[in-house]
Amino acid sequence: MPSNRHYRSSVSVEATPAEVLAYLSDPAHLASFVADAEPGASPEGDWFHVHEGRRPRVEWTAEPGNGWLEVDAEGAVASITAEVNVGTAGEDTVLDAALFALKDAIEGA
Repeated sequence: MPSNRHYRSSVSVEATPAEVLAYLSDPAHLASFVADAEPGASPEGDWFHVHEGRRPRVEWTAEPGNGWLEVDAEGAVASITAEVNVGTAGEDTVLDAALFALKDAIEGA
């Protein structure tokens, strides 16, 4: 069985951290991001947790992988950093595409 690989990437979004967290707190929006970031993932039951605080964070488990996403203030914009832990190679380009799709969705909301 291959060990999980960890991929991390970031993107800046023209929104406040509170707006980003509110968007991602919607299970449908988060499920869409996870499906883009981890193709083949299957979130079930109590699959994600939102941690509010100085550095808001969303964590999820969706077989066969898991991941997290943090939101930071970066001047007038928010910075989103995500990490996925999956057993497949080449996930870095998939994660980048998922973050850019998330950016477009939040800025278009």
